[in-house]
Amino acid sequence: MSQSGFKCWPHIGNRPPSPSISITISASEKEEGLTKMFQVDTGFSGAVAIDQELIDLLSPRRIGSIHIATATSLDVRTDLYLVYITILNIKINRQPFAALRATRCLIGRQLLDCRKWLLDNVQNKFCLLS
Repeated sequence: MSQSGFKCWPHIGNRPPSPSISITISASEKEEGLTKMFQVDTGFSGAVAIDQELIDLLSPRRIGSIHIATATSLDVRTDLYLVYITILNIKINRQPFAALRATRCLIGRQLLDCRKWLLDNVQNKFCLLS
């Protein structure tokens, strides 16, 4: 539901329901891409993480690997993939990002910082305010 001054997305059906945002993602700047709901993870300091299913669907170019700290481990090695992200509501249009391979598709604080956002847990929505 879009209202003047903000855009909201419904929580995804995890247990408990989790905030989410709709993202169009592709493996190339020229590809149309596919639109998918990504879980908003305020504990994730990166920009975007993608799961193996999305890697298999898009076949993005692997650009390296890094060591990261997670909630359960201090040193996890994970692959990085070049992806192009579109979230028109926050003026991101086919911008390149290094996406971490993870068990879920996540959007993190790097894309949400410097933006006003609201977790509406009464109506189970995540909103970005303009």
